[in-house]
Amino acid sequence: MTSQETTDPVVPPSPDEVTDVCESIAAAVMTYGDPRTKDQAAAAIRDEVNRISAGAAEVVVVGEKKAGKSSLINALVEWPELLPVDVDVATNVHITVHYADQPVGLAYLEGVADPVSIGIEEIRAFAALDPQTGQPVRDDVRYVTVGVPSPLLKSGLALIDTPGVDGLLAGHAYITRAMLRRSDALIFVTSALGELTKSALSFLSEATTRIATVFFVLSQVDLHVGWERVLERNRKLVAEYAPAYSSAPWFPVTSRAESEAIAASKRGDEDLARSRRELSGCGPLRTALGSQIAEHGQDLRMRNALHLARPEADALAANWQLRIRMLSLDPSLAADLADRQHRLKQLENTDAQWRTELAIGMREFDRQLRDCLRRSADDIQAMAETKIALAAKAKELSQIPEDMEEAVTGVYLDLNLTATEALTQVITAIQDRIGEVDLQTSASLVMPSRLSQLPAFVRSAHDAKGFIATVERTAPALGLGMLVGSVLAVVSSGILLPVVGGVGAMALLSERRKSREALVRGRTDANRYVNRILRQLRGEFPAQISAATTAVGNRLRDEISTHLDQQRRDLEAEIDTQQSFLQAATDQLNRDQAQAQHELDGFNGLRDLAVGLESRLDPFSKKG
Repeated sequence: MTSQETTDPVVPPSPDEVTDVCESIAAAVMTYGDPRTKDQAAAAIRDEVNRISAGAAEVVVVGEKKAGKSSLINALVEWPELLPVDVDVATNVHITVHYADQPVGLAYLEGVADPVSIGIEEIRAFAALDPQTGQPVRDDVRYVTVGVPSPLLKSGLALIDTPGVDGLLAGHAYITRAMLRRSDALIFVTSALGELTKSALSFLSEATTRIATVFFVLSQVDLHVGWERVLERNRKLVAEYAPAYSSAPWFPVTSRAESEAIAASKRGDEDLARSRRELSGCGPLRTALGSQIAEHGQDLRMRNALHLARPEADALAANWQLRIRMLSLDPSLAADLADRQHRLKQLENTDAQWRTELAIGMREFDRQLRDCLRRSADDIQAMAETKIALAAKAKELSQIPEDMEEAVTGVYLDLNLTATEALTQVITAIQDRIGEVDLQTSASLVMPSRLSQLPAFVRSAHDAKGFIATVERTAPALGLGMLVGSVLAVVSSGILLPVVGGVGAMALLSERRKSREALVRGRTDANRYVNRILRQLRGEFPAQISAATTAVGNRLRDEISTHLDQQRRDLEAEIDTQQSFLQAATDQLNRDQAQAQHELDGFNGLRDLAVGLESRLDPFSKKG
């Protein structure tokens, strides 16, 4: 091929071609697959095939709570107040946002055949949580659909808003996982205020089994000046925990700027609207959704069907390859079987080892957290004492409550960072004992309620008014005033100057005394307040440390036990499979050998008959 020549363009497969291949794989799974899972696996493939000719491409939007999923959808469809966004977990059920010529909403209720028509302004009443109780406003709603005249949606797209996938919200995570089974692509939203959590990475790893197309959105970039570092860290985490998505695109966005652009455009301020829209980052994401998903919904569904079916075909091929090795009496099979049996025996001997390692690790986990708390509290005390001692005026101490609030928040963040680092050490030590194991347990402390809202800064009461208070404050300055007046009387011949000078000196000294007393009271008040907060800090966090240590230890114990039990079951199943194949191969060889022996016996019998006949026909064998 010359440099001018080009390759022919790749022609995508037709739906019929993909359907035929996937149906053949499903049929093979039903015939030759694992009896325990073949029905479910074949049904999943056929479900994907049935979706190939569906309508608009459905994109599920997922993320942890407070990541800004609902705000992002509002920005993309250019309806800033469409979905509720102002509570911790705004969405309680999934909400499908699709195109419609006029705004329309439908709520699908438990036990009711037909949906209930609702206004756009009623979405909160049907789909949100109560911000006070954290419970659903209505508990009879299965899901909600919303139609709006959005250009993005009109291009052939539907966006599905979901509850958060925070590990603490198991029910919501279940809803979100269920939505993955009916989506064509995934938008994963994560906040720029922190890197991806273990819970989110676990969810992504699970999503790779079915969803082939994902867009990552780094939201709230306007709230964190170091969002680029967070983005780079998240890329590495995805490459490690969900490598199938390592090349997926990332879009840094700020939904707030897009909302401001929409508002400015409505006011007719197009210059401001254009600048805010460029800042928002929603434009590139909107373009990618239109060109890569909305225009290729059927292609995405074919890709998802093949993405799900291909591993099943790989598993069947691997099984039959093993069967062929068995029938050919591959000499390495005995070694493979012995290796698996050895690994199973090792697993049975690791129980006491990892439990001991876990106990040691959790004691170290607890110690590191308590050391962190002690050092942090000592640092805060030293900082506060220095600031109080160096204050020249009482008003300089008014910043102490805000300083303490920031310091407590800093302790909370430091403890959680220390918990993450200490947990990593524990997991590493356990992995050294039992081998590589994917543990999803995360470590986090809860901010104690008494520290989440610090008490008010109480100032000492002081009676600075009235005759007695005035005498008390001015009496010490009276002598100085008289002295100054006398001196001025000597050096001047008038009366006014000595009087004014004496009164001025008294006022100056009185004000200085007043400021000094205020500073002393302020220092006393500040020290009292700091000590009160430190007592709460040292008293409240140890309980949270103990609770976190117990919870993390229990979760690790359960995870490791589950993992090792699964490893045992897998190895036992592999050994059983290999032994059954070997037995089948032996039985087949025995049957072949028996058949050959039967044939041989027949041949020998025929030979003997022939020999006998020949002996009877031999003239030299006749007697007489």
